[in-house]
Amino acid sequence: MTFWMRNNARSLAEGASDDGVGSGQGTDGAMARPRRVVVLGPSTQGLGGVAAVLKVVLGHWRAPAFALRHIPTHVDGSRARKLMAALRALGRFAAVAATRRVDVVHVHFSANASFYRQSVFILLCALLGIPRVGQAHAGAFPAFYAACGPLRRAYIRFVLNRLDRLFVLSEEWGDFYGGLYPRERLVVVPNPVVVPPSPAEHGRGGDGPIVLALGRLGPGKGTYDILEAIPAVVARFPTAQFWLGGDGEVDKVRARVAGQPWADRVRLLGWVDGAEKEAVLRQADVFLLPSYAEGLPMALLEAMAYGLPVVTTPVGGIPQAIAHGETGLLVDPGDVPALRSAIESLLAEPGRARTLGMAARRLVRERYDAGLVQDRIAAVYAELLRGR
Repeated sequence: MTFWMRNNARSLAEGASDDGVGSGQGTDGAMARPRRVVVLGPSTQGLGGVAAVLKVVLGHWRAPAFALRHIPTHVDGSRARKLMAALRALGRFAAVAATRRVDVVHVHFSANASFYRQSVFILLCALLGIPRVGQAHAGAFPAFYAACGPLRRAYIRFVLNRLDRLFVLSEEWGDFYGGLYPRERLVVVPNPVVVPPSPAEHGRGGDGPIVLALGRLGPGKGTYDILEAIPAVVARFPTAQFWLGGDGEVDKVRARVAGQPWADRVRLLGWVDGAEKEAVLRQADVFLLPSYAEGLPMALLEAMAYGLPVVTTPVGGIPQAIAHGETGLLVDPGDVPALRSAIESLLAEPGRARTLGMAARRLVRERYDAGLVQDRIAAVYAELLRGR
C-alpha cells in the first residue's frame, strides 16, 4: 500500500507554486498533484539523532508541493533484524521505482554501515535516473573516511558524486565534504527543531538544580568527563543533581558511579523520548553535551529550544549554533576543569544562565525552526525538478 504524507487540507489549499512544481490550481482549475518524495533513512521508532530528525521532518511536514513517503532502511535490534529491514526496504523501493511513483529520492546517511547500506539506494537511483538528494549526518564521518583504504575511499567519493545535491549540517561540514564532492552542489541544511510554545521553568526539580545530559552514553559524548566533573560540582553545590539520559554504555557508567559518595546525585534515565523527554527538558536547569565529534546534535538544539543554558564543545556544526558567552558556553573536548567551571558558573549565576538560555531559544526559532528548514528542503526539491 502506498502511503504519501501530505499536508493538512488548509495548507494544500493555501499555497500555489510559480515554478511548475508546486501544488495549487492548474490551468483547468484543478489542484495539481504534489510531487512524490521517497525518504530513505532509519525507522523513526529507533534511537539516535537521525531518527529524531526524521521524526520532526515527517511529523511536521508542511510544504504542500511535495508529499513524502518514508521507507525505513534500518531498525534497532539484532543483525538478522537489521538485515531483514534493509532487504525489505530495498524491495519496497524497487517496487516504487519500477512503477515510476517517485519524483525525488532523499537519502539520509551517516558513517560506517549506514553509508554502505544507503549507497545501494543512491547507485540504484543514479542507474534509473531518479533525482536524488543525500543528507550527511555523522560527526564521525571524517574518522570513518580516514580509516578507509584507497579503494574504499574511492568508492565513497564515487557514491557521493552520484548525488544531485548533498545536504550538510553547517558551513564547517561543507568545508570537509567540499573535498569529496563538488562545492557548488552542496547545500547547508541544518537539523530542524519544533520550538515549544513556552520555555522550561528553572528550579522545578525540587531537590536541587538539575544538570541534564542526553545522548548515547560513552566517551564520544563526553559522559566520563561529566562523571569526573561531578565531585567538585557537588562539593560546591551539594543539592545538584546530574541526570544522564541515553543508551550506550549504561552498565559501565552505572558501575563507575556505584559506591561513589556522590552516587545519590546521579540518575540514569535510559533512553528518553516523547513526553518523557519533554518532561526532563522542562525540569532541567543546565544542559551538557561535551562531545568529541558531532554533526549538529538534535539533543543540543532541543535543549536550546526549551531555553536551557548549554555547555558544549566547539566541534562539527556546534559553533554555528553556540557563540561562547552569548548563546551558551563552549569548552574544549576533554577539558574537565573547564567543564566543571562552566557548570559551576551557571549554577552560581541563575540570572546569567537564564539570559543565555533565552538567547539560545531565540536563535533556534530564527534559524532552526522546523518550518524554516523544511522550506529550504522543498526549495531544493523544486530546483531539481525544474530542470527535468
